[in-house]
Amino acid sequence: MVEAQLAVVVVQLAKVEAQ
Repeated sequence: MVEAQLAVVVVQLAKVEAQ
């Protein structure tokens, strides 16, 4: 599902921003 993939990308970007 595209929505699930987008959610994963958002989480990964959030982790990068946190670092």
